[in-house]
Amino acid sequence: PITYFLKEELLKKPNINKMVNGYSASFSDINNNYTFKRDALNIIVNDIKNEENISYTILGPSGVGKTTLARNVMIELGKDSFDCYEHKLDFAFNFNEWFSFAKEHKDEEIKTCLFIDDAHLNIREV
Repeated sequence: PITYFLKEELLKKPNINKMVNGYSASFSDINNNYTFKRDALNIIVNDIKNEENISYTILGPSGVGKTTLARNVMIELGKDSFDCYEHKLDFAFNFNEWFSFAKEHKDEEIKTCLFIDDAHLNIREV
């Protein structure tokens, strides 16, 4: 899959300048506490860990922190042995490729999480 891998993204240096100039907070920005925790964070993380929900849709206007919340969820899941990925928006989402990848992980008992930002751009595949 064409994704960002959480473990690799956390190794990058934070870039607060990009964040304060309108870009979404990076995984490193979030991990270095340059953002605040959203109220829904623990609810979503616990639901996913307990397999009460396997899918979440985060809705809201631009700039309220939807991407930051989703990335924060992935960071927390990563602390609990999940392999977490974010789909790169520059590429079309390939459901079959991702499904095969996720199935391999499941067969190997690796908990996996995928974040698709702006999922409406790939609604048919999602």
